[in-house]
Amino acid sequence: MTHSRVKGAKKFSDADFVEFLKRIGEGRSARDVCTNDKDMPCWRTVSEKLNADADFAARYSLAMENRGQVYADKIAEIIKNPSIGASSE
Repeated sequence: MTHSRVKGAKKFSDADFVEFLKRIGEGRSARDVCTNDKDMPCWRTVSEKLNADADFAARYSLAMENRGQVYADKIAEIIKNPSIGASSE
């Protein structure tokens, strides 16, 4: 099945939204996932789901907290080993 980004072209399943949240929790931005992953919903669809589904909104909030922890861990690694963040130019 092809996944068109045209409104009404694909109905996203709960499993699709779980995968979306997983990608956010792994450190990616919603914008990145929505824009670059053609198997994922566009931001408008996600936004509508956030406004209509309190459970999804709570899970999205948790995914965002997890994303923040991913970045906190990356920052801690750079502080411990500054050469990780050094440019190779």
